[in-house]
Amino acid sequence: MKARAIPVAARISMVICGLIAGTFISGAVGVARREREARIGAKTSAAQALLNLWAGSLSAPVVFDDADGIREAMGHLSSNQEIVEASVWKQAARSGVQRCLESIERCNKQTPAPAPGIEHLADRVRITAAIRDPAGHTVGRASLAVSLADDNAQYSALVWRIALFVSLLSAGLCGLFVLLLRKLLLKRLMGLLNNVRQLEQGHIVTVDSGGIDDEVKDLAVAFQSMAATLADRDKSIHAHAQELAKGNERLTK
Repeated sequence: MKARAIPVAARISMVICGLIAGTFISGAVGVARREREARIGAKTSAAQALLNLWAGSLSAPVVFDDADGIREAMGHLSSNQEIVEASVWKQAARSGVQRCLESIERCNKQTPAPAPGIEHLADRVRITAAIRDPAGHTVGRASLAVSLADDNAQYSALVWRIALFVSLLSAGLCGLFVLLLRKLLLKRLMGLLNNVRQLEQGHIVTVDSGGIDDEVKDLAVAFQSMAATLADRDKSIHAHAQELAKGNERLTK
């Protein structure tokens, strides 16, 4: 019998384990992604509330170009490790052009002001709001960004832990499935195949169904019935052959 590089039990087990692992990874990573999005959403909401308070305190310093007042308003932001970007722009009264006044990061007159709203970047979330004077006119913009470095690192570490756990679990399940398939299916099928070989050589065989009531047992019972029928026909043919031989002897006398 030809030897196979990968037995059928191993192939079936790999397919089953692959499906289980793929389903588990997809579900677990989906849960981790939703948890990350919830954390980022909560962080964004907190940053947006902080920005609204900060923008409200910048109205007078921006109108009067009070650099010291702007720096004082920005002072508490620079000590927050979660905030990686904070900038203040003043809007020209006639042209409407935004000019960067102060920033935690470097900015100059050519630095474009971001549009008001929320911008999701790979490593940060940037939020921009308008600065308005007491009359409600826009006099500038304030922008800050919160870091996503910790969230991205935690998400990546969690995904790697999930992948490692699923790999170990899949390896264990594959080994278990191989043992079960060999015991419940392959060993019994190999016994039937061995009976076929013996039947081809003219031997009388007795099929062992393995004591398990399943489809393999039905196949074994059917094979046993076929083997018994073939044995009866072989005896019948042998008996007819002997009768023909005796009749031929009588004719030749």
